[in-house]
Amino acid sequence: MLEVGCARANDSLKIRTVIALLATTGLRLTECMSLKRDGVDPEARELKIAGKGNKRRVVPLLEWTANMLADYIGERRSDSPFIFPGNTRTGYAEIYNVEKTLKRACLRAGVEPFTPHQLRHLYATEMLRSGAYGVIILNDSTTTATAQTRICLISYIFEWISSTTKVPV
Repeated sequence: MLEVGCARANDSLKIRTVIALLATTGLRLTECMSLKRDGVDPEARELKIAGKGNKRRVVPLLEWTANMLADYIGERRSDSPFIFPGNTRTGYAEIYNVEKTLKRACLRAGVEPFTPHQLRHLYATEMLRSGAYGVIILNDSTTTATAQTRICLISYIFEWISSTTKVPV
């Protein structure tokens, strides 16, 4: 998507990093935006997350996602404890701005817009495809077209992320 100018130059690494984190870890957008620098363990390739209800958990990172995150942190000079700082009362970037940037990037790239939460579903889907045990809950509005759209979206996202990131084969 960035090859067709879908994001401002200063947002490109940020949005790629956010999308990679959401798609490969299953984080909620709030969890991603509120990541703190001291919650990243590059040696162990892990993130320490404070989730809903302030429940703490450790999330593993793929090597290329960890490398992308390290590149982003290395390029971003900030005194903020947050990886994605913002001028907000919370101290981290506004969730709405990330959603808006993602939508704008999709539209410029000619892709049907998707939400950060759909990347969480992407992660769960890929985990199940890889043999992880899980439960799938479908509601009355789930259709075959929706499932096919998600499969296409999954393929596109991983192609897009890997187009400028070396992904181990």
